[in-house]
Amino acid sequence: MSIDLGEPLLTHFGASRSNGPRILILPALGTPARTYRRLCESLAEIGYAGAVLEWPGCGAHPLRVSRADDWGYRQLLEDQVLPAIEAVANVGPGDPGQVVLLGHSLGAHLALMARAHHVKNVAGIIAIAAGTPYYRVFQFPARQALLYLIGAVKISVFLLGFFPGNRLGFGGREPRTLIQEWAAFARTGQLRVEQRDVLHVDSGSSTMPVRALSLARDIYAPPAAAENLLACAGLPATLVECVQDPQVHGHFHWLRTPQASARVIEACLQNIISPKRLG
Repeated sequence: MSIDLGEPLLTHFGASRSNGPRILILPALGTPARTYRRLCESLAEIGYAGAVLEWPGCGAHPLRVSRADDWGYRQLLEDQVLPAIEAVANVGPGDPGQVVLLGHSLGAHLALMARAHHVKNVAGIIAIAAGTPYYRVFQFPARQALLYLIGAVKISVFLLGFFPGNRLGFGGREPRTLIQEWAAFARTGQLRVEQRDVLHVDSGSSTMPVRALSLARDIYAPPAAAENLLACAGLPATLVECVQDPQVHGHFHWLRTPQASARVIEACLQNIISPKRLG
Protein backbone atom coordinates (compact mmCIF):
# COMPACT_ATOMS: atom_id res chain seq x y z
CA MET A 1 0.00 0.00 0.00
CA SER A 2 1.39 3.41 -0.96
CA ILE A 3 1.53 6.03 1.76
CA ASP A 4 1.51 9.79 2.11
CA LEU A 5 5.06 10.90 1.35
CA GLY A 6 4.53 14.33 2.82
CA GLU A 7 5.97 17.61 1.56
CA PRO A 8 9.25 17.50 -0.36
CA LEU A 9 12.28 17.85 1.89
CA LEU A 10 14.61 20.35 0.22
CA THR A 11 18.09 21.53 1.18
CA HIS A 12 18.60 24.95 -0.41
CA PHE A 13 21.91 26.39 -1.53
CA GLY A 14 23.10 29.71 -2.94
CA ALA A 15 21.56 33.16 -2.74
CA SER A 16 17.99 33.54 -3.98
CA ARG A 17 18.00 35.85 -6.99
CA SER A 18 15.24 36.86 -9.38
CA ASN A 19 17.40 36.38 -12.50
CA GLY A 20 18.97 33.23 -13.87
CA PRO A 21 17.95 29.58 -13.56
CA ARG A 22 17.63 27.72 -10.29
CA ILE A 23 18.95 24.19 -10.07
CA LEU A 24 16.99 21.31 -8.57
CA ILE A 25 19.23 18.32 -7.93
CA LEU A 26 17.46 14.95 -8.08
CA PRO A 27 19.74 12.36 -6.42
CA ALA A 28 20.64 8.83 -7.38
CA LEU A 29 18.88 5.80 -5.93
CA GLY A 30 19.44 5.53 -2.19
CA THR A 31 21.74 8.57 -2.11
CA PRO A 32 21.20 11.12 0.68
CA ALA A 33 21.01 14.82 -0.13
CA ARG A 34 24.08 15.45 2.05
CA THR A 35 26.18 13.61 -0.54
CA TYR A 36 25.76 16.63 -2.83
CA ARG A 37 26.75 19.23 -0.19
CA ARG A 38 30.18 20.06 -1.61
CA LEU A 39 28.81 20.24 -5.15
CA CYS A 40 26.12 22.65 -3.97
CA GLU A 41 28.75 24.81 -2.28
CA SER A 42 30.79 24.92 -5.49
CA LEU A 43 27.73 25.80 -7.60
CA ALA A 44 26.87 28.57 -5.12
CA GLU A 45 30.43 29.93 -5.35
CA ILE A 46 30.07 30.44 -9.10
CA GLY A 47 26.70 32.11 -8.70
CA TYR A 48 23.98 29.47 -8.89
CA ALA A 49 21.17 28.82 -6.45
CA GLY A 50 18.81 25.91 -6.01
CA ALA A 51 18.09 22.91 -3.84
CA VAL A 52 18.63 19.18 -3.42
CA LEU A 53 15.61 16.93 -2.99
CA GLU A 54 15.81 14.24 -0.31
CA TRP A 55 14.12 11.03 -1.45
CA PRO A 56 11.65 9.49 1.02
CA GLY A 57 13.22 6.65 2.94
CA CYS A 58 16.67 8.18 2.59
CA GLY A 59 19.00 10.46 4.54
CA ALA A 60 17.24 13.05 6.69
CA HIS A 61 13.76 12.17 5.41
CA PRO A 62 11.55 10.98 8.30
CA LEU A 63 9.99 8.12 6.32
CA ARG A 64 11.63 4.70 6.29
CA VAL A 65 10.92 1.80 3.96
CA SER A 66 9.09 -1.23 5.31
CA ARG A 67 6.81 -3.98 4.06
CA ALA A 68 3.83 -1.80 4.96
CA ASP A 69 5.18 1.44 3.46
CA ASP A 70 5.47 1.45 -0.31
CA TRP A 71 5.75 3.84 -3.26
CA GLY A 72 6.99 3.91 -6.83
CA TYR A 73 8.11 6.16 -9.66
CA ARG A 74 4.70 7.77 -10.21
CA GLN A 75 4.28 8.79 -6.59
CA LEU A 76 7.84 10.16 -6.45
CA LEU A 77 7.08 12.29 -9.50
CA GLU A 78 3.67 13.55 -8.42
CA ASP A 79 4.21 13.92 -4.67
CA GLN A 80 7.88 14.93 -4.57
CA VAL A 81 9.42 16.11 -7.85
CA LEU A 82 6.57 18.27 -9.18
CA PRO A 83 5.98 20.09 -5.86
CA ALA A 84 9.75 20.51 -5.47
CA ILE A 85 9.97 22.17 -8.90
CA GLU A 86 7.22 24.58 -7.90
CA ALA A 87 8.88 25.32 -4.56
CA VAL A 88 12.28 26.03 -6.13
CA ALA A 89 10.71 28.14 -8.88
CA ASN A 90 9.03 30.31 -6.26
CA VAL A 91 12.09 30.94 -4.10
CA GLY A 92 13.03 34.61 -3.98
CA PRO A 93 11.32 37.76 -5.20
CA GLY A 94 9.36 38.29 -8.37
CA ASP A 95 7.51 35.88 -10.61
CA PRO A 96 8.32 32.15 -10.58
CA GLY A 97 11.77 31.51 -12.00
CA GLN A 98 12.95 28.84 -14.39
CA VAL A 99 14.32 25.59 -12.96
CA VAL A 100 16.96 23.33 -14.44
CA LEU A 101 16.68 19.72 -13.32
CA LEU A 102 20.06 18.13 -12.59
CA GLY A 103 19.26 14.42 -12.48
CA HIS A 104 21.85 11.97 -11.21
CA SER A 105 21.16 8.34 -12.20
CA LEU A 106 17.63 7.57 -10.91
CA GLY A 107 17.13 11.33 -10.62
CA ALA A 108 17.47 11.62 -14.39
CA HIS A 109 14.70 9.05 -14.83
CA LEU A 110 12.41 11.28 -12.75
CA ALA A 111 13.55 14.41 -14.59
CA LEU A 112 12.66 12.85 -17.95
CA MET A 113 9.33 11.73 -16.51
CA ALA A 114 8.68 15.38 -15.60
CA ARG A 115 9.49 16.32 -19.21
CA ALA A 116 6.97 13.77 -20.48
CA HIS A 117 4.50 15.25 -17.99
CA HIS A 118 4.95 18.66 -19.72
CA VAL A 119 5.59 20.32 -16.38
CA LYS A 120 5.86 24.11 -16.37
CA ASN A 121 8.76 26.21 -15.02
CA VAL A 122 11.40 23.73 -16.22
CA ALA A 123 13.94 25.39 -18.52
CA GLY A 124 15.97 22.27 -19.22
CA ILE A 125 17.38 18.98 -17.98
CA ILE A 126 20.93 17.85 -17.37
CA ALA A 127 21.31 14.11 -16.84
CA ILE A 128 24.67 13.34 -15.23
CA ALA A 129 26.08 9.86 -14.62
CA ALA A 130 22.70 8.54 -15.75
CA GLY A 131 21.50 5.88 -18.12
CA THR A 132 19.04 3.10 -18.64
CA PRO A 133 19.71 -0.02 -16.54
CA TYR A 134 18.73 -2.20 -19.53
CA TYR A 135 21.06 -5.17 -19.25
CA ARG A 136 21.51 -5.63 -23.00
CA VAL A 137 23.38 -2.32 -23.41
CA PHE A 138 26.03 -3.41 -20.89
CA GLN A 139 29.07 -5.59 -21.44
CA PHE A 140 30.46 -8.36 -19.24
CA PRO A 141 30.71 -8.30 -16.22
CA ALA A 142 28.20 -5.47 -15.71
CA ARG A 143 25.55 -7.37 -17.70
CA GLN A 144 25.82 -10.36 -15.40
CA ALA A 145 25.70 -8.10 -12.33
CA LEU A 146 22.46 -6.55 -13.57
CA LEU A 147 20.91 -9.96 -14.15
CA TYR A 148 21.92 -10.87 -10.60
CA LEU A 149 20.26 -7.67 -9.30
CA ILE A 150 17.06 -8.40 -11.20
CA GLY A 151 16.92 -11.81 -9.50
CA ALA A 152 17.81 -10.34 -6.11
CA VAL A 153 14.96 -7.84 -6.41
CA LYS A 154 12.46 -10.60 -7.11
CA ILE A 155 13.60 -12.77 -4.20
CA SER A 156 14.00 -10.00 -1.61
CA VAL A 157 10.66 -8.37 -2.40
CA PHE A 158 8.95 -11.76 -2.09
CA LEU A 159 10.62 -12.57 1.22
CA LEU A 160 10.88 -9.13 2.84
CA GLY A 161 8.43 -6.86 1.06
CA PHE A 162 11.23 -4.39 0.20
CA PHE A 163 14.75 -4.35 -1.27
CA PRO A 164 17.67 -4.32 1.23
CA GLY A 165 20.04 -2.49 -1.10
CA ASN A 166 22.03 -1.11 1.83
CA ARG A 167 23.07 -4.70 2.59
CA LEU A 168 23.52 -5.82 -1.00
CA GLY A 169 25.68 -2.88 -2.07
CA PHE A 170 23.24 -1.28 -4.51
CA GLY A 171 21.13 1.73 -3.59
CA GLY A 172 19.58 1.87 -0.17
CA ARG A 173 16.63 0.21 1.48
CA GLU A 174 14.12 0.64 -1.34
CA PRO A 175 10.31 0.28 -1.51
CA ARG A 176 9.11 -2.73 -3.44
CA THR A 177 7.12 -0.91 -6.14
CA LEU A 178 9.99 1.45 -7.01
CA ILE A 179 12.58 -1.31 -7.17
CA GLN A 180 10.28 -3.65 -9.10
CA GLU A 181 9.69 -0.91 -11.68
CA TRP A 182 13.44 -0.33 -11.86
CA ALA A 183 14.07 -4.07 -12.29
CA ALA A 184 11.48 -4.26 -15.07
CA PHE A 185 13.29 -1.34 -16.74
CA ALA A 186 16.55 -3.30 -16.45
CA ARG A 187 14.93 -6.42 -17.88
CA THR A 188 12.89 -4.94 -20.74
CA GLY A 189 14.55 -1.63 -21.61
CA GLN A 190 11.33 0.32 -21.01
CA LEU A 191 10.30 2.27 -17.93
CA ARG A 192 6.62 1.45 -17.62
CA VAL A 193 4.47 2.53 -14.71
CA GLU A 194 0.94 1.18 -14.46
CA GLN A 195 1.23 -0.17 -18.01
CA ARG A 196 2.32 3.19 -19.45
CA ASP A 197 5.62 4.27 -20.97
CA VAL A 198 6.47 7.24 -18.76
CA LEU A 199 9.60 8.56 -20.51
CA HIS A 200 8.83 8.81 -24.21
CA VAL A 201 7.79 12.09 -25.79
CA ASP A 202 7.18 12.15 -29.54
CA SER A 203 9.74 14.10 -31.54
CA GLY A 204 8.74 17.75 -31.82
CA SER A 205 6.15 17.66 -29.03
CA SER A 206 8.59 18.99 -26.44
CA THR A 207 11.05 21.84 -26.90
CA MET A 208 12.63 21.41 -23.48
CA PRO A 209 16.44 21.28 -23.88
CA VAL A 210 18.03 18.09 -22.59
CA ARG A 211 21.70 17.15 -22.31
CA ALA A 212 23.38 14.09 -20.82
CA LEU A 213 26.88 14.13 -19.33
CA SER A 214 28.52 10.71 -19.56
CA LEU A 215 31.48 10.34 -17.22
CA ALA A 216 34.59 8.24 -17.76
CA ARG A 217 34.90 5.08 -15.66
CA ASP A 218 31.20 5.08 -14.81
CA ILE A 219 30.38 1.37 -14.73
CA TYR A 220 26.71 2.04 -13.89
CA ALA A 221 26.01 4.51 -16.72
CA PRO A 222 28.47 4.09 -19.63
CA PRO A 223 27.85 6.08 -22.85
CA ALA A 224 25.72 3.29 -24.35
CA ALA A 225 23.40 3.38 -21.34
CA ALA A 226 23.18 7.18 -21.46
CA GLU A 227 22.34 7.07 -25.17
CA ASN A 228 19.74 4.38 -24.55
CA LEU A 229 18.10 6.46 -21.82
CA LEU A 230 17.70 9.40 -24.19
CA ALA A 231 16.35 7.05 -26.86
CA CYS A 232 13.71 5.88 -24.38
CA ALA A 233 12.68 9.53 -24.07
CA GLY A 234 12.55 9.99 -27.85
CA LEU A 235 15.80 11.99 -27.90
CA PRO A 236 18.87 11.55 -30.14
CA ALA A 237 22.15 10.07 -28.90
CA THR A 238 23.93 13.22 -30.10
CA LEU A 239 22.74 14.96 -26.92
CA VAL A 240 25.14 12.80 -24.89
CA GLU A 241 28.47 14.50 -24.13
CA CYS A 242 31.37 12.38 -22.92
CA VAL A 243 33.08 14.52 -20.28
CA GLN A 244 36.82 14.83 -20.84
CA ASP A 245 37.81 16.42 -17.53
CA PRO A 246 39.98 13.79 -15.74
CA GLN A 247 38.70 14.96 -12.35
CA VAL A 248 35.05 14.34 -13.24
CA HIS A 249 34.57 10.60 -13.51
CA GLY A 250 32.86 7.57 -12.00
CA HIS A 251 29.27 7.16 -10.91
CA PHE A 252 29.88 8.92 -7.58
CA HIS A 253 33.52 10.00 -7.63
CA TRP A 254 32.63 13.22 -9.51
CA LEU A 255 31.01 14.45 -6.30
CA ARG A 256 34.42 14.30 -4.58
CA THR A 257 35.81 16.92 -6.97
CA PRO A 258 33.00 19.45 -6.70
CA GLN A 259 34.76 22.47 -8.17
CA ALA A 260 35.67 20.63 -11.37
CA SER A 261 32.21 19.05 -11.54
CA ALA A 262 30.54 22.43 -11.02
CA ARG A 263 32.52 23.89 -13.93
CA VAL A 264 31.39 21.04 -16.21
CA ILE A 265 27.77 21.51 -15.13
CA GLU A 266 28.00 25.28 -15.65
CA ALA A 267 29.29 24.79 -19.20
CA CYS A 268 26.36 22.47 -19.90
CA LEU A 269 23.91 24.97 -18.41
CA GLN A 270 25.22 27.71 -20.67
CA ASN A 271 25.06 25.35 -23.63
CA ILE A 272 21.42 24.35 -23.20
CA ILE A 273 19.78 27.60 -22.12
CA SER A 274 22.45 30.35 -22.31
CA PRO A 275 21.57 31.65 -18.83
CA LYS A 276 22.74 34.97 -17.50
CA ARG A 277 25.27 34.60 -14.76
CA LEU A 278 23.84 35.25 -11.33
CA GLY A 279 25.32 38.08 -9.33
